[in-house]
Amino acid sequence: MVIRNKKSLLLICLVMMLSVLLYGCGGEKEEASAGPEATITCIISVDDFCSDKVVEIKEGGSVYDTLKASGADIASRKSTHGLYVEGINGRFEFDEGPSSGWVYTVNEERPSVSCDEYEVEADDEIVWKYVISYEE
Repeated sequence: MVIRNKKSLLLICLVMMLSVLLYGCGGEKEEASAGPEATITCIISVDDFCSDKVVEIKEGGSVYDTLKASGADIASRKSTHGLYVEGINGRFEFDEGPSSGWVYTVNEERPSVSCDEYEVEADDEIVWKYVISYEE
């Protein structure tokens, strides 16, 4: 009779443990079934590298994220105003003079924030251009 009671107790414990595990896994499955992170596509052009290239980035991504997604070789640094792109594919600021360097536009407008702070939207057109003077 003692053996039967131990088996019953063990069976009850196993059922309880399985219930807890299944309940916990059920919650995780709901989160996992939310699907992959949302992405958007943008179009990027970089002087002497690519023209109208379609790239995919995570929703909420920045202009800098699109530049990385283009496959360009990027040299950048943090500044007091945000991330600053010093060079792209071996072409650096000051290579063509004291005011030369890289600028970007989004939908033909030049934003007043750094490239890592500008959040792009689906189908935005980003252009990186090397200028001799930042006033161009």
